[in-house]
Amino acid sequence: MALRGKYKIKYHEKYLGNPRNVVYRSRWEREAFKFIENHPNVKKWASEEIKIPYVLNGKVHRYYPDLYVEMKSGVKMLIEIKPASQCKPPTSAKHKRFITEMARWKKNQAKWDAAEDFCKRAGIKWYVWTEKTLNKTFGLKI
Repeated sequence: MALRGKYKIKYHEKYLGNPRNVVYRSRWEREAFKFIENHPNVKKWASEEIKIPYVLNGKVHRYYPDLYVEMKSGVKMLIEIKPASQCKPPTSAKHKRFITEMARWKKNQAKWDAAEDFCKRAGIKWYVWTEKTLNKTFGLKI
């Protein structure tokens, strides 16, 4: 089962939003929160504070990306943290989970297309971080 819990903010002045309501849904998210919060070049950050509408199967849904980060340099980023396995379409229709994985892939694509469009209009950089990103970029051994 995935690690879940409430993240305790250390630097309230850096957090945008309600610092008592920061939830992580994986160890990857928790470690990314720690890294972002403690990074000296991060001016402000938030988790799941930005709402982006997206359409899937003709219905409008709401998407809350994992991280919003403002760097001291002025760069703004919106980040989703996902396992690398969920960042590509399923490859084999022969296994039992194909339909479930394909539905998840389509949902993620709809969310990420909406987020990318939102970011382009707002002058924000869009990223999807995987365990590979976290391990390589931040030296996290997850």
